[in-house]
Amino acid sequence: MITVCGELVVDLIPVAAGAGAGAPQYTAFPGGNALNVAVAAARLGNEVHLMSRVGPGPFGSLLRGHAARNGVATDAMVDAPEPVSLAVVELRDDGSAGYSFHTVGAADWQWTPEELARDWPAGTRVVHIGSISSWTPPGSDAIAGLVRRVRAEGSALVSFDPNVRASLMGDEDAVRARIEELRRTADLVKVSAEDLEWLEPGADLDEAALRWADDGPALVVVTDGGAPLRAARPGRPLLRRQPPAVAVVDTVGAGDTLAAALFSGLVRTGTLTHDALAGLPDDELAPLLDDAALAAARPAPAPAPTRRPPRSWRPPAADPHLPGARHPVGETDRVSAETMLLLVLGAVAVIVAVRWVADHTGLPAAALLTLAGIGYAFLPGPNVTLDPHLVLTLVLPPLLYSAALDSSLTAIRRNLRTVVSLSVLLVLVTAVLIGAGFALFVTGATLAAGIALGAAVAPPDPVAALSVGRKVGLPPRLITLIQGEGLLNDATALTLLTVAVTAAQGDGFSTPAAVGEFVIAAAGGVAAGLVVAYGVRPLRRLRRDPLSSNAISLATPFVAYLLGEAVHVSGVLAVVVAGLVIGHNTPYWTSGASRLQTDAVWRLVDFLLEGIVFLLIGQQLPTVIRGLGQYETSTIVTAAAITVGCVLLVRPLWLLLTESLPRWAHSQLGGQEMDDADDGPPTGPFSGRLSIREIVVLSWAGTRGVISLAAIFTLPLVTDSGAPFPDRDLLLFCAFLAVLVTLVGQGVTFAPLVRALGCRADQADEARLRNQARIAAAEAGLARLESLQSEEHDAVDDQAIGYLRAQLSGRLDRYRKRLDVLSSAEGGDIPLSPTYEAALRLRRAVIAAQREELLRWRDGARLPDEGLRILERELDHEEGLLPARER
Repeated sequence: MITVCGELVVDLIPVAAGAGAGAPQYTAFPGGNALNVAVAAARLGNEVHLMSRVGPGPFGSLLRGHAARNGVATDAMVDAPEPVSLAVVELRDDGSAGYSFHTVGAADWQWTPEELARDWPAGTRVVHIGSISSWTPPGSDAIAGLVRRVRAEGSALVSFDPNVRASLMGDEDAVRARIEELRRTADLVKVSAEDLEWLEPGADLDEAALRWADDGPALVVVTDGGAPLRAARPGRPLLRRQPPAVAVVDTVGAGDTLAAALFSGLVRTGTLTHDALAGLPDDELAPLLDDAALAAARPAPAPAPTRRPPRSWRPPAADPHLPGARHPVGETDRVSAETMLLLVLGAVAVIVAVRWVADHTGLPAAALLTLAGIGYAFLPGPNVTLDPHLVLTLVLPPLLYSAALDSSLTAIRRNLRTVVSLSVLLVLVTAVLIGAGFALFVTGATLAAGIALGAAVAPPDPVAALSVGRKVGLPPRLITLIQGEGLLNDATALTLLTVAVTAAQGDGFSTPAAVGEFVIAAAGGVAAGLVVAYGVRPLRRLRRDPLSSNAISLATPFVAYLLGEAVHVSGVLAVVVAGLVIGHNTPYWTSGASRLQTDAVWRLVDFLLEGIVFLLIGQQLPTVIRGLGQYETSTIVTAAAITVGCVLLVRPLWLLLTESLPRWAHSQLGGQEMDDADDGPPTGPFSGRLSIREIVVLSWAGTRGVISLAAIFTLPLVTDSGAPFPDRDLLLFCAFLAVLVTLVGQGVTFAPLVRALGCRADQADEARLRNQARIAAAEAGLARLESLQSEEHDAVDDQAIGYLRAQLSGRLDRYRKRLDVLSSAEGGDIPLSPTYEAALRLRRAVIAAQREELLRWRDGARLPDEGLRILERELDHEEGLLPARER
C-alpha cells in the first residue's frame, strides 16, 4: 500500500478566449504534487491512500471527487476549515508551466503531529512526501517528524521530491535546511535538474547526484527534461537511461507521474527496504527507470466524469480509473504481455490441479478455487483486480450462452412459473429486504444503497450447485429449476441495481418509471435474443462445417450482448434467449460433426472461464477489506449479519411460502397446473408442488458468484454532487462475504446434504426412457428401410438395405433386452449385467490393440502420420460410443 502526504491545489489553467474577449478565462483543474502522484500511482494499479488537509466549498469537493474517481482512497483526508490553495498556471511556448500561487492561510500547511498520527493508514509500505507542504511551516515540522519516525521504524520506504517553488519561500535558508534534512532521511529522492540548480547553483548534475546518494538515500534520480535520467546509489557508478523521444505538449505533472511509476515498480518487484533498493542491480533498476520515463512521456487518460447510470437494463458502466481497472501505464507492452502470460499459465495450472483434487476428494472445485485465490491474494507479486466491465462484457455472455445451450427450453417452459418466481420475484424481495435492513439498522446507511447491495447479492450463481448436483444425481426437475433461475436472475438483478444506484446518486426513485423501464428492457432483451437466434439460421449451411460452426458459436453470445446493449435493453437476457433458441434448434441447424466439436469447445471454455472466475473471486479479498477502517466494528457486524442472514433465510422462506399457498395463488406465483406435470403422477392435491426435501435442496443451492462481485464493483465512487457514494466500502465487503459464505459454506456441504436427504434422480427410470427412445429411433430407421425397399432399386441397393436392416435389427434386439433388465430394477439404480460389462471391457481391449498396431505401422514408416490421424479418428469415434468408465 502506498500513502502520499502533501498538498492539494486547484490549478486555474487558461483557456482560449474568443475574439474581442477582455479578461483572461480559466478552467479549474485538480492538481498539486501529492494529488498528481497519488492519482498516477492508483492508475498504475496500486492501493493508494492520500493524506491531505482539504478545505471546504466547491474547490474542496472538486479535489475529493477527482481523487475518488481515480481510485485513490480518501479516508485519510482531513476536513479543514482553511481555504484550498490555488495556482494560476501560465503555459509557456516551450510547453513548460509557470505558477502564481495563492496560498496564504491555506489548509495544506497546517498539519499537526496529532493529525498525522491519527490518520496514518496502517499497512503503508511506501510513503511519498514532497513539494510545498514538506518545507512550508508550521505543517512541515509535523511531516518531518513523521518521516523520521517511519524511517526509524523501517516500516515503509520513504520517497521525497522537493519540487521547489521559489516564489513561495519566505526564509530560503530555512527551506534549504529542511530539504537537506528530508533528502538525507529519505530512501528514494527524485529531483529535477531545475530544482537542483536552485538548491546548489552551478553544481554539476552528475557530481551532485552521487554526493546526495552518499548522504543517506538508497537511490537518487535526477530528471532533466529530454536528457538522460541519472540514477545514483551509494558507492555505485552513475546509471544513465535515455527517456523516450516525444513531442512535448506540456510538462504538467510529468515529474509526478515519473515518481509514482518508479516507486510503483519498486512495489511490484518487492523492493521495499532501504538495503534492497541500494543493492538493486543495474539490470533490474534500468527497466524500472525506463518504465517510469515511459509513463511520464505518455499522455494521461482523462478522468471519467461522474455520470448517472443509463435508464436501461444494464449496470452502470465501469469507470476506467476505478480500483477494479488495471492501468499498467508504467509498463512496456513486453513486460505487460509477459506478466499476463505468466498469470494465465499459473491460473491454468491451478485450475487443473484443483480439478484433480476435487475429483479425488469429492470437494467442489468452485470452493477450492476461491480459497486458492484468497491464498494467492496475500502472496507477494502481481495480483489481478476484478474489472467489472470486462467481467460483464467478456466473461458473463459466454458462460450464460453455454449454460443456455445446455438447458432444456421445453423443461423451462414447463416450469416457467417456478423459474420466474425464483429469478424475478425472489430477487426483488431479497434486495428490498436487505435495503430495508440497512436503512433501519446500519448507522448512516440509505435505503437506495442497501437495495443496490441487495440487487448485487440476490441472484445465485448456479455453476457450483449444478456441478455438484449433476455428480450426485439431482432429479431433472431440480436441475431445470436451478438452470432456469441462474439464466434469468442476472437480468433482474442488474436492472434493479441500475435503479438503486440512480436513486442513491440523488436522482430519486420513481416506481412507475422503474416498472416501465423493466418491462421495456425485458421485452427488448427477448426480441434482441430472437433476432440473433434466427439471424444465425440462414447460416446453417456454413454451420455444417465444424470449424465455421465453432467460430459462429463463439461469436454469437457477444453479438447478442452487444446488440442488446446498443439498443439499451437487456444484453444479458438477449444472450440467454439466443442460447435457449439456438440450443433447442441445433439438431436442425448443424451437422453431427459440428455438434461434436462445438460441444467439446464449449466444455473447454466453461472449464477455463469458470476456473478463472472463481480464482478471481478469491483475489478480491484485499480490495474489499482495505476500506473498512473507517467503520465501527458494530456497524460492520450489523451490515454483514443483515446481508448474509437475508441471503441464507429469505430463499427457503420464499420457497415454503410459494409451495404452501392455495392452488389459485400457487399457480400465479410459481406452481404448475395438473396437466403441466412432467414428473409422473401428482403427489399432492395438484401436481408441481415441491417436497420438503426438494425445498431444502433448492434453498442450499443458492450459492453466489462472480456476478455479485462484478455488480457491486460497478458502484460509482462519488455521487452527482461529488460526495462519496454512501458506504461503498462497506457494501463491497458485505457482497464479498455473502459470496464467500455461500460459495464455500454451501458449496462444500451441498453434496453431503443431497445424499443425506436422498434427493436423487431415479437413474433406472431415466435409462428406461433413453432406451425407449433408442427403440423408437431404431424402429423409425427400419420403417424407412422398408419404404426404400419398396422403391425401384438395383441389386447393390438391395444388398446395402439388407446389411443395414440386419444391423438395426441387432441393435433393436439389444435395446429391448436392456429395457427388460431396466424394467426389473429396484431402488432407482441401474442394474449392471455381467455380460454387458464384459462386452464393454472386451471392446475397449480390442480398440486398444488396434490403436497399438497402427502406432507400430507409423513408427515402422509403413503408415504416414496423416493416415494414422484418419484411422485414429475412426477409433476415437468408436470408443466415444462406449459408456464412460466411471459409470
